Amino acid sequence: MPIRDLSLICFVVALLPVCVARPFVGVLAWAWISFMNPHRLAWGAAWNFPFALLVGSATLAGFVLTGEPKRVPRTVGTALIVALWLWMTVSTVFAHNPQGAHAAWAIRSKMFLMLFVSLALVRDRERLKVLTLVVALSIGFYGLKGGLFVLATGGRYHVEGPDISMLAGENHLGVALSMTLPLLYYLRREARQRTLQHLLLITFALSIPAVVGTYSRGALLSLGSVLVMLAVKSRQKVIAGLLCATCALGAVYLLPQEWTSRMDTIATYQTDSSATRRIDAWILAWRLGLARPILGWGPEAMEDEKLYDRFYPDSPSRADVHSAYFQILSEGGFVTLGIWLGLIVWALVRLRWLETAFRGGEYGWIANYASMFQVGLVGYMIGAAFLEQGFFDLLYYFVGLTVVLVELVRKQVDTVRVPAIPLPKSVACRLSDGRQPGVSDAGVAPPHPLYVPVR
Repeated sequence: MPIRDLSLICFVVALLPVCVARPFVGVLAWAWISFMNPHRLAWGAAWNFPFALLVGSATLAGFVLTGEPKRVPRTVGTALIVALWLWMTVSTVFAHNPQGAHAAWAIRSKMFLMLFVSLALVRDRERLKVLTLVVALSIGFYGLKGGLFVLATGGRYHVEGPDISMLAGENHLGVALSMTLPLLYYLRREARQRTLQHLLLITFALSIPAVVGTYSRGALLSLGSVLVMLAVKSRQKVIAGLLCATCALGAVYLLPQEWTSRMDTIATYQTDSSATRRIDAWILAWRLGLARPILGWGPEAMEDEKLYDRFYPDSPSRADVHSAYFQILSEGGFVTLGIWLGLIVWALVRLRWLETAFRGGEYGWIANYASMFQVGLVGYMIGAAFLEQGFFDLLYYFVGLTVVLVELVRKQVDTVRVPAIPLPKSVACRLSDGRQPGVSDAGVAPPHPLYVPVR
């Protein structure tokens, strides 16, 4: 057995008792295996070793057996995640392709289960930071590796993610790296160790050419939106803008003609066969959504090419849907699409409010986390228009961490006291138990953003 495989197997097996005794360690190990897929970097027995199954089982055992406090936050976002899973289950029951649908449902349900375990165990700022850091560096590893590869080869070869994983191929890796950039950028502010700060900065810098090197047009659009938002939110907007312009010019003048020609098809999509096939698939997905607006056709329905004969017989081409929006519509109808979009919009609205309310001062860290998740979600929404990943694990981690952040702010509402001023009668700001927060004997309350309802 190769030493790499043996070392990885021994490390994960030794980690299992720790996952049982301390289930939060299991949450971190699950995130590491799910996003980095270290076993896909081996070539022997570790390739198909059931790491995720072992770590997930150990973590669930610890979750049930240990007396560690655990509680899933009760927010609108939590309710929407549950609703999404329930309606996905209903769509699976009535699926057009039962075999493929049941397999997809099992994979997605495992993801949701471990997400809720994570939500229940991330109870403070330190755990939020550690889990976010593990997610960022697990994906950032491929940005570090891919960026060096692009610089060494001049971008002549494509950067791809590990096979049979969430990051497989070019599109998935490119969008995931774009979503991870704001994590790397803002976590550098949260890091106390200088070595970690330098690692995050280097990974951030190299992830940009790595995204470009994927040759993914959707990832390039996602990258552009992320960099523009980071520049707008930056304290040094002029310098950030110049860096973005430098990256754009470098891509145009230093990368090979093959890359430039492929990116040019974004504007001339009518002449690109790949783009026209995707549009044909979107037309079919729209017609499928209209045919079953409530239940949809279930997961993996569009694998059946007979649907083209039935709903789009004059289609000049047949391809995968290549869009999360149309994927959700075809699989679950307009009901699932509404829940899914509602979940993302809820997260963006909450994050925007938190970013505005807590900018600077003692609670500036809340604005940092709100900014990183907000920018990452925008990057996903743009990249997802060209990526068939409506159930992309990283999306739900962003939403889940938003739920955690909202819950942490709510805890601050119950505990923080600041100098009080008269409270207008028109203000109806109450806690979950009905009392008015921070009201003194004189009938006054503090004008602090912590006291604004955050549900």
